[in-house]
Amino acid sequence: MLTRDALVSNIEAFLARTGMSARQFGLAVNGDHKLVGRLKAGKGTLRVIEKAEAFMRNHGGPPAGTASPADSSPPQGEAA
Repeated sequence: MLTRDALVSNIEAFLARTGMSARQFGLAVNGDHKLVGRLKAGKGTLRVIEKAEAFMRNHGGPPAGTASPADSSPPQGEAA
């Protein structure tokens, strides 16, 4: 499991990458629109933290700065 600072950094990167708001993230993860603020304040149970990590794994796509296999192929009609 991540430290609080690393978790918050990962959430912020996820939000930037996906365009999701902190409010939407909290509602999707745990039905709590203030979840991100609570996590930043150091509040959150292990269960909620694990749910946030799982949500990001399942909905975030590749981490920022990495290419997925689909991104590495040239567009149709262009040579490699």
